[in-house]
Amino acid sequence: RRFLHFEAASTEPQRYMGQKSSKSKKSLKSENSSSSKRRKSRRVKNEETSSEPVVADVAPTKTKKAKSRKRAESFSMRKLESLFDEYKEDVDVDNELEEEIIGLDGVERFLVDLELELDDPVVLVLSFHLSAEIMGEFTKEEFVEGFSTLRLDSIEAIKNKIPEFRNELNNEDDLRAIFKYTFSYYKEDEKVRSIDLETATELIQLLLKDRPHVDKFCKFLLEQESYKVINQDQWVSFLEFSLTVNEEFDGYDLDGACMYLGKNLVN
Repeated sequence: RRFLHFEAASTEPQRYMGQKSSKSKKSLKSENSSSSKRRKSRRVKNEETSSEPVVADVAPTKTKKAKSRKRAESFSMRKLESLFDEYKEDVDVDNELEEEIIGLDGVERFLVDLELELDDPVVLVLSFHLSAEIMGEFTKEEFVEGFSTLRLDSIEAIKNKIPEFRNELNNEDDLRAIFKYTFSYYKEDEKVRSIDLETATELIQLLLKDRPHVDKFCKFLLEQESYKVINQDQWVSFLEFSLTVNEEFDGYDLDGACMYLGKNLVN
């Protein structure tokens, strides 16, 4: 029952990927050096692990609704790959290899076509379903495998799915998975175990804006001076706290394991 037992951090705040004054740009832009490092890491992993081929014509399950069955039956891998080509660019990796990706400009055009704002939380849901590793870009593997799993092969099909993506933020199990993914997505690289408080509070407000304690907790984080970053355990713990403790703190044990957060938040 450790909900958020913070300890004073002695480390300096990490530099946010693509730190900009605009919150919407923050959700997409990343530092070139960080992106390059993570591309190299991804390339190494791809060389070490062979991916299973994507099957384009897997039959939908019987539990699918009629609309979903029709969409799945009409799915075209060729259309999906053509959709990727509309937004892609070639990126040089180590001055040797070229990797096909949808870069920042392509992602922005893609979101415009989907009629999504850059700071819409659905963008994070999309990135989650594509298992995107680097902010502001999708590899061909991520894009094609992600949307083929969803059986979506066109802008129209993806747009029709957006209400379902948005509803996932209201489902506690889906929200837990998306929330945990978001923390890793916003880390500078795989070795970093924390994100800075400014980034953390903006993401919490983006994903949990209508949940209990969010505004008070974010205000507390930004005003305290004991620590400058938040780790994944603390990140996940606040979500659980928000999901299980109401605004009146009914049933909350101030003498329990989460005493630290409770006392400060109540104050």
